[in-house]
Amino acid sequence: MTEPIRDLETAVREYGALPMPARSRPTLRGVAETVIAAAMRQGHTAPAMLAEALESAQLLQAPETAAELERLRARLTDVHRIPQDNLTPAEVRLAQYGERTKAWSTATYDSGTEKALHEIACALQSTLEETRDQRNAARLRVIELEEQRDRRRARLVALQNDALNMRGSLAPNGEDRKVPFPLGETLAPAVDWLINRVAELETERHTTNEALSDAAEQLRVDRDRIARLEKAAVEGRAALASFCHDLEDPGTAALGALYLLQQATVGTPMQPGETTPKVHRASHDSIEMGLYTTAAEARAHCEAEERRSWPTGTDLTFDWIEDEEDGVAELTVVAGQNEESVTGYAVTALDVASAYDEEADE
Repeated sequence: MTEPIRDLETAVREYGALPMPARSRPTLRGVAETVIAAAMRQGHTAPAMLAEALESAQLLQAPETAAELERLRARLTDVHRIPQDNLTPAEVRLAQYGERTKAWSTATYDSGTEKALHEIACALQSTLEETRDQRNAARLRVIELEEQRDRRRARLVALQNDALNMRGSLAPNGEDRKVPFPLGETLAPAVDWLINRVAELETERHTTNEALSDAAEQLRVDRDRIARLEKAAVEGRAALASFCHDLEDPGTAALGALYLLQQATVGTPMQPGETTPKVHRASHDSIEMGLYTTAAEARAHCEAEERRSWPTGTDLTFDWIEDEEDGVAELTVVAGQNEESVTGYAVTALDVASAYDEEADE
């Protein structure tokens, strides 16, 4: 054969299978000796030139580099190995030949068909590996697309379930719709209406908050004003109560004003020096006859009742015996030359309570 065989089809047609070299696999030392001898025949005798020749033959590798290369080869074998039943017969024979010659150095082949076949096998093996890489990449892409399709399908199912739930919430069976129009094929109009409704409610809430803030501020102002007025009313009540207490007959107007102030300031504490207003009860033998704001009016009632019990024209002299500790004054009478006698009439001073005292009834 005059020219080297450089394609797989020609090699298969000529040999029926890729032939293996007859010689045994050379050792690394033998390969190195061959490389050095060839360099010396070319006149390269300097150590640096010999080292360059060894490096060109890829015989000078650090242990780490050699180990990494072996690891990568093993990884490629594991990851990109194609099942044998998917290979054509030519690819099977090429793979077998490549496996047996992949560690050989072309430096052991000077020329001829053997060297050409080795080069063809290495080139085709590289092409085959690239094809495997592309095929595996395509397979990985298909797997990714299938996973993506499954994820999107699951997402679509979830969205459909959400849409059904939303329809159930917006238009529940047996109840009024939550939106003022029928639901169509899509929920977009209902969602838009809900968004607008939420915006309206937010605006109303903002307006309400502003109104409440203004009302709270006005309430604070009114509360301060009421506190000032209440303070003035309590002080006026205390002053008017002291005034009425000091006078024997303060008058109806003063007592009426005191009563109104007491009603307006119910529950407020007594001021220092403030006295409790009193009423005067007129009674006969413990039978109440009436209540009066002054002791004079109560006594006048008792004296008038006693005078009616005597004949007209009887000279009567009345006198009141007071018990300041109990606040009770008893009426006595002297008729003509008779001795003083007790009439049974009495006037009792009573405190007017501004609030109910449950314990006072016990």
